[in-house]
Amino acid sequence: MIKLSTAICCALCLTAAPSFSQETAPEAEAEAETPELRPAPDYFVETIVALTIAQQVARSCKTLSVNPVEAQKASATVMERLAADGFNVDAPHEEMIDPSERAVEMQQAFLAKHSLVEGIGEEDVCAAGRAEMAEGSETGSYLIEVDG
Repeated sequence: MIKLSTAICCALCLTAAPSFSQETAPEAEAEAETPELRPAPDYFVETIVALTIAQQVARSCKTLSVNPVEAQKASATVMERLAADGFNVDAPHEEMIDPSERAVEMQQAFLAKHSLVEGIGEEDVCAAGRAEMAEGSETGSYLIEVDG
């Protein structure tokens, strides 16, 4: 079985890594403004999940790879949208409600859609990736064919 949940958690953890202030005095902490948490935007969660699934498919299928140009474009677009929506792009996670539940639901939907269950082979994973590419899904847009 593809270990997508671990990868999604890692992607979300990397995105949500805390930043530490150099100021440690109690006055600095008291003066620090605690941002009000907002739901993570759908475009943010959807892009993280789609990119993470594409990475896991590419790791499990020798003839598919992540398209780095498309992945970079998607990341840049998400950061621009976060900025436009008023998120601190250096640490947007500090202003978001944890989207892990939504991400897990999306991952499970992908697995169910392609009948990817324990013990599947590489052919099944490749078929799922190619189906996403043919469908023109966000996940499929991050995949490219390569020589295995």
